[in-house]
Amino acid sequence: MTSIDKSRHVPLSRFILALNIKFVGEGTAEILAEEIGDLTAIASMSAEELQKIPGIGQKIAESLVEYFSDQTHLQEIYELIKAGVEISSAKIKRIQGHLFEGKLLF
Repeated sequence: MTSIDKSRHVPLSRFILALNIKFVGEGTAEILAEEIGDLTAIASMSAEELQKIPGIGQKIAESLVEYFSDQTHLQEIYELIKAGVEISSAKIKRIQGHLFEGKLLF
């Protein structure tokens, strides 16, 4: 697989970070990817729903809602996907009552 082909496969957290959303850094992008795991779901959430996610405060939630409310941003995302960018989900599987409880498994 060539470097160009590899670059078309992007983890959700890196894709979110690349959108350059105000107040959304690497840690926040990882939280969103791990907790929600789907860009469409994140884009359709209200500020109140986003604030229920640990680590997402009012400023970040409002910034996300504002970003995904802008049709220009949505069109840019659509064009990237249409051009072949594949966003991989990173939803985490949590194991309860197990030796690895509290550890993240991908």
